[in-house]
Amino acid sequence: MGQVPHYPLFVVVTHGLNILFVTLLMRSGVEVLSSMPKLYWSDGCPSGREWLRLSGKNFGADSRRPWVSLDEEESWHPVIALPGRKNLGLGRIR
Repeated sequence: MGQVPHYPLFVVVTHGLNILFVTLLMRSGVEVLSSMPKLYWSDGCPSGREWLRLSGKNFGADSRRPWVSLDEEESWHPVIALPGRKNLGLGRIR
C-alpha cells in the first residue's frame, strides 16, 4: 500500500478556515438573493424581463395594488441561508 501524505498543521487549519468562510459567504449570498429573488441582465431591465426567477410570486402591471420589492421577498430556511428570515439588515450596525 502507498504511504498517506501528511500535511503541515497550518495547511490543514487554513484550508479548514477557508471552507468555513466560503460556506458563510455563499449562505449570505443566498440570503441576499432571497430578499430579491430575480436576476436581470442589466439595471434598466423592466419588470417581467428577468432571466431567472426564484419565486413563485408574480406581480405585474395588471396588479390592483402597488407593488414593492418587499412583496416578493422569500423566507428561506436558516440551514440554506443565514438565519434572518426576512431581516436582511439584521446584521447591519445601527
